[in-house]
Amino acid sequence: MSQFKRKDALIKLLQENGEIRVTDLSKFFRVSKNTIRRDLEKLENEGLLQKVHGGAILSFNSLGYDIPYKKRENSFKLEKVEIGRLGASIIKNGDSIILDIGTTTYQIAKNLALSKKRITVITNAINIVNVLGGIPEIELIFSGGTYKEAVKGCSGFYAEEFFSHIHVDKLFLSCGGINFEKGIMNPNSYEINVKRNMIKSAKEVILVAHHEKIGKPSFAILSPLDILNVFITDKGIPLEIVAEFEKRGIQVLH
Repeated sequence: MSQFKRKDALIKLLQENGEIRVTDLSKFFRVSKNTIRRDLEKLENEGLLQKVHGGAILSFNSLGYDIPYKKRENSFKLEKVEIGRLGASIIKNGDSIILDIGTTTYQIAKNLALSKKRITVITNAINIVNVLGGIPEIELIFSGGTYKEAVKGCSGFYAEEFFSHIHVDKLFLSCGGINFEKGIMNPNSYEINVKRNMIKSAKEVILVAHHEKIGKPSFAILSPLDILNVFITDKGIPLEIVAEFEKRGIQVLH
């Protein structure tokens, strides 16, 4: 296969899966890992992808919520499953929690569905409602609002109003990127006010994101990092990054 055809195939695989790994691509195309790395570097220079440790993800220009939900759900899925288990494990009987829209918070919900914990769950995500609805131990409250299929959840005026009138023990917040200078970032602006009201309503703010989101650009600035109490991520986070969070008084669970 020529280099040009391989590059087209790489982009197609990336669009289908949300992420690609050098090791897998080397086997798939039967070329060396260095060849794949050179291909990825060229595509990154063209603005078509963003290199991450061990592979690549869609570039900032392509990373909005126009990517189909299923593709985002499958991107870094093992890491999200790991975070989901850890997130659910710190929820206690009697807790009231908010689960934000997101493919990682969805994994927390899946774990809670099996936990038998007596809790109150408030969410603006319809897929989380579908997972937790009908479980007798869980009091489930849905915010309502303007529904967007791309994120499987609600935003807009009614959702913003709803979250401005409640108080909970824990918020599990999702994001598009984390920057130590700019703070917590999101790939779209229409969720920002809802998320800010969630933050104001919570006694403890817990950010959930895989470690590749650290240093990754995203469209809209949500909040400075100092609003966080806890950051839950996967085991791949470098120790020096853990130290950077802890220096800011943020507990890191991984």
